[in-house]
Amino acid sequence: VTLMKVNSVISQPTDQAILRRGEHFITGAAWSGHGIVKTVEISLDHGESWEVVTWLDSEVTNSWRRWGWEWQVPMPGTYFIRVKATDDRGNSQPLQAEWNVKGYENNAMPQVQVYVE
Repeated sequence: VTLMKVNSVISQPTDQAILRRGEHFITGAAWSGHGIVKTVEISLDHGESWEVVTWLDSEVTNSWRRWGWEWQVPMPGTYFIRVKATDDRGNSQPLQAEWNVKGYENNAMPQVQVYVE
């Protein structure tokens, strides 16, 4: 392992969180060992549609970059929040990680499940 694949995480909300209806700020970070992370997109419908997030940090080569997205929760229910990052070379996170014995370089799109009351 010499270069990290483009990857991202969801920091807030955490998996299995219970939220109230209203406005929430979803946050996370993204990075790439191949260049600059250019976009992070978020989906609430299992990847059917995607919205671009807002950057909280400036572009820096080979560095983590924090992002955020305002979510107005319209109604109670179970939601799946998924994100994917893409770098300036066009590398993007896959839906599922490429298999290997020890699970190295897992850069599958992260997803958290939340419950809204």
